[in-house]
Amino acid sequence: MARQVNKLSDRGVKAARVKGRYADGNGLYLQVGKSGTKSWLFRYMLDKRSREMGLGSVQTVSLAKARAEALQCKKSLHEGIYPIRVRNERLKVNTLFKKYNIFFREYNDPKGLYH
Repeated sequence: MARQVNKLSDRGVKAARVKGRYADGNGLYLQVGKSGTKSWLFRYMLDKRSREMGLGSVQTVSLAKARAEALQCKKSLHEGIYPIRVRNERLKVNTLFKKYNIFFREYNDPKGLYH
């Protein structure tokens, strides 16, 4: 029997209150914390170990967007690309870019507004 995907609905996501993980399919889970906080989680196996990658809060990431992101992560895994490494590399680049902009702005500030 085939596994069911897209088990969750928008209404079900809003109604979830009990702490735990609720599977949607394709490795996507809704995680509900003790205080009722809700977030999206992508779970997968790598080197015979279970791995987890957060996709964001339910408040900022919709169900449709979380499904699309989980599917993209799953496709990346099949191509041998690890989604957590990709995200970490992207964050490193953004951090370096921000540091460069701050340095450049302070160094080239003729009136000293940022000092």
